[in-house]
Formats: sequence, structure tokens, C-alpha cells
Amino acid sequence: MQVNMETFFGPVAFNRFGQNQASSPVVLQTYEVTEDLKTAFKPTLVLPLAAAKRPLLLPQQNRYAETCQPGTYQGPDQFVDCIPCDKGGQACMPLCS
Repeated sequence: MQVNMETFFGPVAFNRFGQNQASSPVVLQTYEVTEDLKTAFKPTLVLPLAAAKRPLLLPQQNRYAETCQPGTYQGPDQFVDCIPCDKGGQACMPLCS
């Protein structure tokens, strides 16, 4: 069954696969900007490319990453909690303070 109608949000036209063919989706990405000497995160249009204000940045940096406490270190994945240092081990000595 195909649907084709005008709604409050704009035209809707679902094809037989359930995809809305009447609209073009947009993608926003937050960027760190400085305004009036203050740092803020602002959403910016990155897709579609014809309307993009800034380039799409992948992978996006984790702005919620915690600052590791002494005795812990950040592993290669910013989305994983800080890792405790091995007491007496040498594996992460340059990373741990």
C-alpha cells in the first residue's frame, strides 16, 4: 500500500518499502564554537552536501568524555570509562600519574 498526502510537517509519500520519498532528510552535527569569548556547542547542517554549512566530521569527538583521575587512564575508546592503572605494573606507567 502506498501513501501520498500533505501533512502539517509537509508532504508524505511512502513507497511499498515504507520509505518516505517526498522529503529529503537533513543531518545536524554539533561543533565547538567561540562566541563572545565563550565556548559553546552549536548544531550545524552537514548533510545534504548542497546545503551544508560545515563538513561532516567522522568520527565525532566525544564531548562528554570524563577527565581521568590520577591512577587511571583513558583507553583508545573515548566512550569507555577510565581504566585503573595496574598497581606495580609497567604497562601504563607513562599514562598514569
